[in-house]
Amino acid sequence: MTILLIIILLFACLLLFKGRATLHERLFPQLYESVEFPEDHFPAADQNDFQKKVAAGYENMKNASVIICGLTKDDASSLPLTILRIESTGRCFSDYRVIVYENDSHDNTLDILKNWEAVNPKVKIIAESIQGTEVMQWSRTEKLAHFRNRYLRLIRESSQYSGFDFVIVADMDLKGGWSNDGIATSFARSDWDIVAANSIGYHYLRKTYYDTFALLPKTILKTGVFYKIIGEGWQLHRGDPFIRISSGFGGLALYRKEAILSREYCGIVNGEKKCEHISLNADNSLRCFLNPGQITVTGTQEEKKYMPESPLTNALHKLLLNW
Repeated sequence: MTILLIIILLFACLLLFKGRATLHERLFPQLYESVEFPEDHFPAADQNDFQKKVAAGYENMKNASVIICGLTKDDASSLPLTILRIESTGRCFSDYRVIVYENDSHDNTLDILKNWEAVNPKVKIIAESIQGTEVMQWSRTEKLAHFRNRYLRLIRESSQYSGFDFVIVADMDLKGGWSNDGIATSFARSDWDIVAANSIGYHYLRKTYYDTFALLPKTILKTGVFYKIIGEGWQLHRGDPFIRISSGFGGLALYRKEAILSREYCGIVNGEKKCEHISLNADNSLRCFLNPGQITVTGTQEEKKYMPESPLTNALHKLLLNW
């Protein structure tokens, strides 16, 4: 009985230590609290070759322009760091613009965005409410498609974006951010229309590929008991060749603007509810790849799951949702 009580006490302390974050965030905060991505934490097998690609990519980025887009809601805790990361990435290009869509936040997300728009003339915020509209009755993927089409439509219709070459779409709540060096390795080559990220999540004490929802074919990742135990995130190594896919996102994806300008997001593909990213290349006619070196680190996402409820519900959320 004494041993059981000690185990329960230790677990309770661990739960309090973890809080709303993943345990990995608490144990390795340096991976989640910096504007600059911890590139050294993810070395390539052939570091010399990798750095050559990084250098070539940055040179190409200096001669290209980009529009960085994202969706956000109730992300006030992560937005200040995300904003700095977006500006850091934007400065790698000859010119950049930012379009962020927000709806119905309950925290001060919109205030943060409006302040950003006021001090940075490159930023455009689209804010609206869907309360009381038919959109409220749609499925999650249909809603996300609707939101993403708002920034696509603005790019398509506004002349201020006509001279830009590429679009980057980034999750606004990536706690660990993304690798600019990884983005550069994608720009080291030009034979692509879409490049999805290597989405690393340290969840349930495993290194996972986090965004399998957007990934097709899923067979590029091996499955089985071994990878269920250690996580499939160990399969992709920085410096590995591009992997041809039909769909992917990974928290940050690159798009050749002209390749997607005539397309729209859709939350239903062939009569089935699907991740909205799948619809952009549903006909599989675009050159779509996953770059193992283009790393994102997710950390805790969707903190609205922790909105104040009953003490029991909050405890269960902390216990079951994020490790």
